[in-house]
Amino acid sequence: MTGPDPLVHFFDEKANAWDGIYTRRKPALLQAWDMLTRQNLKARFEFAVDRLGDVKGKRFLDVGCGPGHYSVEIASRGAAEVVGLDFSSTMLELGRRLAAHRTVDDRCTFVEGDLFNYVSAVPFDTVVAMGFFDYVSDAVRTLRHLRSMTEGRVLASFPWRYALRVPARKTWFKIRGCRFWTYTRVEIASACATVGVPGHRALSPWPHLSSCRGGDISVERTPVKRESDVLVLGAGLTGMAAASLLDDRTVVLERDECPGGLVKTPCWNGYWFDQVLHLLYFWDDDTERRITALLGDDLARCPPVAWVETDKGTVLFPFQMHLAGLDKETVARCITDLARLTFGATNEEPKNFEEVLQLTFGGGMCETFLLPYNRKMWKRPLDTLAAAGFTWNITRPDFDNVLRGALETDSGYESYNAKGWYPRPASDSPVRGMEFLAQKLAASVENIRLGHVIERIELSSRTVHVRTEDGPEVYAYGEACLATLPLPTMLRLCVETPKELLVACQQLTHNRVLSVALSVRGPRPKRCGHWRYYADESLCFTRLIYMHEFDPELAPPDGWGVLAEITERAEDPLRTREEILKRACDDVIRAGALSGECKIIDRNLMVIDPAYVVFTPENESIVNAARDFLVQHGVTPLGRYGRWEYSSMAQCMRDGFAWGKEMAERLGAGAGISAHEE
Repeated sequence: MTGPDPLVHFFDEKANAWDGIYTRRKPALLQAWDMLTRQNLKARFEFAVDRLGDVKGKRFLDVGCGPGHYSVEIASRGAAEVVGLDFSSTMLELGRRLAAHRTVDDRCTFVEGDLFNYVSAVPFDTVVAMGFFDYVSDAVRTLRHLRSMTEGRVLASFPWRYALRVPARKTWFKIRGCRFWTYTRVEIASACATVGVPGHRALSPWPHLSSCRGGDISVERTPVKRESDVLVLGAGLTGMAAASLLDDRTVVLERDECPGGLVKTPCWNGYWFDQVLHLLYFWDDDTERRITALLGDDLARCPPVAWVETDKGTVLFPFQMHLAGLDKETVARCITDLARLTFGATNEEPKNFEEVLQLTFGGGMCETFLLPYNRKMWKRPLDTLAAAGFTWNITRPDFDNVLRGALETDSGYESYNAKGWYPRPASDSPVRGMEFLAQKLAASVENIRLGHVIERIELSSRTVHVRTEDGPEVYAYGEACLATLPLPTMLRLCVETPKELLVACQQLTHNRVLSVALSVRGPRPKRCGHWRYYADESLCFTRLIYMHEFDPELAPPDGWGVLAEITERAEDPLRTREEILKRACDDVIRAGALSGECKIIDRNLMVIDPAYVVFTPENESIVNAARDFLVQHGVTPLGRYGRWEYSSMAQCMRDGFAWGKEMAERLGAGAGISAHEE
């Protein structure tokens, strides 16, 4: 669904007419014409939706959803979530209205965009593509991509080349400057076989309707079975750190075509952007020794300079140690409130996250920055969040240091995370940014299997069933399994997970992050710092990140890149790409981040989901039960999302190295960067 302009224009223009085929809100003469020439569309709709069977509690992707009739009908039959994807904004608006009218808009989301740019962290149960292949030039590539997005099946229709209306449709589309594609049964069978679906079925009464089950797509073949001592699920930093200390008896399975998990740095026309920006902070000597040995001179010191923007003034981060940049009244309030906490006789225990902030920093600092920023960060009432679980630095600051920072513009205070590191490879490196670390770590792992989509896990038989481009495979592990997949996803994949635990895991909430990458042409800003936090809740982003400050070669000499991080609740509908980009650009300009000489020349969007785990009082017991269930069945959950916690890159690698070292000692193995140990 690349969305060439003539085709987008055509569907925007004809959206209401297309919608009328299903609603019959047309003049009588046009209804009669539809009955004569398009009655198969209505019949196909009824047949295909019925073919989906029981949809209750399942997730669906409706590709080329048009005015949303398939999406809304599936949602109305009890689907847990339906995402309708299309490149026509007019069509999508009709879908949103229909969903609201049918009262399923809480479970039915419509997204504007290109199929190959759409990312979902969690695979769908079923992908629906009705009337979609009419406008696809490369059926094999598209079918393969659709299959990679589901753990269940793809239900797709292919226009038959010898249908009576084909000549008329070709002529009509040609006049409008558009093309459409048709297929023979042999071509459909060939496309399905090429992507590993030789067992596709033509579903009577529609011979051009193909149903491909992802779970048993090669019905004529027995899945290839492979064995290993250790199986690692997920080639993020945690999984690769563990596997780097083991030998070829360990296999790492990764669904993406590139290792690294969230640690990726795409490049658009010479502008590089980390998908999720983080510096490396080493908290233990072992991890620091391993990573510095791995990257060598390509790892550079990068002490971060961060600023905090409030309506009372702009100060260095950490905010509480640099109050001198605020107005005098605010400084006095902050100092007074902190003094009451420091020297008062209160031993009050916080009951929620808002009280943690209030009892740690005082009302002045909270109202000026901490509360508005965290409301924007978490997108939910702070008094509903747990008092524990936030493992970043939330401790009461030393009063003398705060007072010094309130009196002096340069107090000399060194932050707890002042010793940062960032990769800066040679100018001709094909990989830059933090992905350079991920690729180096991947090179130290002997067996990473990319493009391996996990479909189910049988804990009792210690087997993992995966789907690959070449067909289904089964991986058996003899000694251990390390799981770095998101904890709720892992529980859903395990066939032995008790139903009550699955239901409980649905309560685990998280936020997604929208990373808006803006390529700017013009002079690079001075004293912008590496990033800036914004307390203003009317601005959509929590912080702006200046990529050139980390590595000058992350942008052309006459430009620079800024990354706007926007946090959203994962349960809320995802806005259209254009809505997100426009709002971000408008707010970046309103925040004063661009000078008059600078111009935004490109905009790109990266969706990270999940991004931040949300800690609530109810979650702790659920997370512990989920972890315990896996451990009892011989699986170790590890990593930020595997354990469903907050942890940094260095902490993830530290835990991975520790697990890998222990496993290597048990197996008598040892490889990769373990050779750098002293």
